[in-house]
Order: sequence, then C-alpha cells, then structure tokens
Amino acid sequence: EHTQQSIVALKSFFTEAAAYHKMNNPQPQQLKFEACKKLFNGNQKLFLHVTQPDVLVDAALFFKSLNIAVVWASANRAAEIIPFLQEQQLAVVVNSIHRLPSVSQSSVNEPYALPAVLAKNNIPFAITYSGSWEVRSLPYSVGTAITYGLDKEVALSCVTMQAANMAGVGDVLGTIEEGKSASLI
Repeated sequence: EHTQQSIVALKSFFTEAAAYHKMNNPQPQQLKFEACKKLFNGNQKLFLHVTQPDVLVDAALFFKSLNIAVVWASANRAAEIIPFLQEQQLAVVVNSIHRLPSVSQSSVNEPYALPAVLAKNNIPFAITYSGSWEVRSLPYSVGTAITYGLDKEVALSCVTMQAANMAGVGDVLGTIEEGKSASLI
C-alpha cells in the first residue's frame, strides 16, 4: 500500500509539472516544477530506479504520455521485457553484473549474459555500479560480459560512449575526440 501511495504521489507531481510547463510565464514560479523544465523540453532524461518490470512498463508509458524520455536504471530484469524495451526504444542501465540472478528460477549465469542479450536485441545499455567504491569492479564486469557473449567493441562502448549518451553528456565525454574532455565515465 505504501508503494501504491508513492506511485500516486509521483504521478500527481509530474502531471502538475506538465501542466505548469504548458503555461506561458507561470506566476508565481514554482521552483519544484522549474527544476523539471529540462525533462519537459527534452534536454534531460529521467532515470527510473525500478526493479520490477511490470512497474517499469507502467512508469515508462506514463512518462511517455508526458513526453519525458526515460532510461531504466537498475534494469537487472530487462531480459523479461525485451519486446517492450524494443517497442518503446528504451535504454537501460545494468547494475552489478557480479550478483545472484534477479529471480530464483533464473540460470545462475543470467546476470553475466544479460549484456549480450541486450546487445543481440539492439537495446542500448550501459553497465555500472551504484556506489563509487564499487567502480573498481567495472573492468571485471565488462570482462565477464565478454566471456558470456558480449562483443568487445560493444563492451567498451557500454561503459564509455553509450553511458555518456544516456547521461546527456555525449557531446563532451564518452569518446576520445578533439574538443572532448579526456575523461571516462
């Protein structure tokens, strides 16, 4: 019930924010809605941290109705809804490949093979870890994904260029090119 109340509150907030952003020069300014401006004008994406695929489907369709682009963060169960991800052209972030399977009935190799499954189905994705202290494990995760079928070039791309593009900073980060910052994310 608490989760349902939170969902209702979020939907209400974003519905009000959408109405606010349709107004010309709204007065008085509502800072909480002003903070969402880049979501509504397409300059930012909303990263949804949702673990359940059915909840993600509902959320993605809701935000699509408001013309807000979303990325599914924490998409460890993405293989369950590949057709939906393809149809909606959703990008996903796979968090922590070195983990137990998301569902007890899944193969023990499911987390390791997920990036290859996403690539095979043309789902844009990035691999990450949620904590800064875990970033040191990223090369091992990429190596594991390669071992379980992910192409090496795609593997490099999912921790550089694709990650930067999803975060909206692909114009300055993610590839080694003249004019870009010499950083990796």
